[in-house]
Amino acid sequence: TILINSSYSREFEREADAHAVKELQKMGISTIYIATLFEALEKEHGVEENATTNNALEIFSSHPLTHERIEYFKSFAK
Repeated sequence: TILINSSYSREFEREADAHAVKELQKMGISTIYIATLFEALEKEHGVEENATTNNALEIFSSHPLTHERIEYFKSFAK
């Protein structure tokens, strides 16, 4: 059940990110600001250096990985 719930939570986060993109675009605000926010959070909290550990923990994470979210928001930046 943990893995299933994590998967649903990640999907909800992705939907929330997509909604944020739409709303920011409607207001004429670049999504680069959100990407920059996530970069700052990633820097402050550190990035897992061990890729194996990071990949193993990714399975249990309820949120999309920060670097995925950074790239997502950057892809819409103007």
